[in-house]
Amino acid sequence: MADVTTLKRSANPERLMGHQSTSLSGPVLFYEKGSFKIDNGVTSASLSTDLVQPQAILLTPKNTYGRVAQAGFYSDLVVSAGKITLNFTDPGNAAGGQFNYILIGTF
Repeated sequence: MADVTTLKRSANPERLMGHQSTSLSGPVLFYEKGSFKIDNGVTSASLSTDLVQPQAILLTPKNTYGRVAQAGFYSDLVVSAGKITLNFTDPGNAAGGQFNYILIGTF
């Protein structure tokens, strides 16, 4: 397993909405956004994060090979050494699967 090729990433987690919550209970959620690429033949990769407890990840494929890879996507969203493991279907092309992502969780 290797790291994904990070194309861009937000510098620090940002609050998901507003500066404070006065009508909702629960933890404040933060998000990280960016884009990455998984290479041909890769079915498992790790993504760096500063979030402590990710709750959800939203992936948007940026090319056809990203759509192929996304078909087999899953992750337990467990942070280990500042990274989470992502699992995919092999994108099947040298161009690799390219994605935009938003990772939501607590900081």
